[in-house]
Amino acid sequence: MLKQTKYTAFNTCFGKIKEGDEVIDSITERSVDVLVTNLIKAVISAPFGDERVDFAGRSRLLAMMLGEIAKAKTSIYDATVPIYIARKFDTVEDNVLLSICTFLERDARIWEWLSEPVRLRVKRLLETAWKKEY
Repeated sequence: MLKQTKYTAFNTCFGKIKEGDEVIDSITERSVDVLVTNLIKAVISAPFGDERVDFAGRSRLLAMMLGEIAKAKTSIYDATVPIYIARKFDTVEDNVLLSICTFLERDARIWEWLSEPVRLRVKRLLETAWKKEY
């Protein structure tokens, strides 16, 4: 009876759970998925948040890491990144917003996932940088 109660509790929390090693596999798989989701968000946020000083000069490395995560865990990447990108960059300051270009180089779809106001800001910043350069 106790064994059945344990499985019922697991079923409630984690969906249909099977006996033995499959229980551990199911829980481990979900844990890895959560870890990957959080890693994606951290990699995207690093060059733009308060910790950006720690990641100065590492934008390409972070973009490469995000690209490798996208290859290895495509379904998690495709479910997480569009929603996160759409919300994240509305509050990013102009002085660091162009750092997104390294991510765009890795995955051009990110441009589509940005909100229209952010895309306009990026275009304006690029035009300003171009005029200063030439």
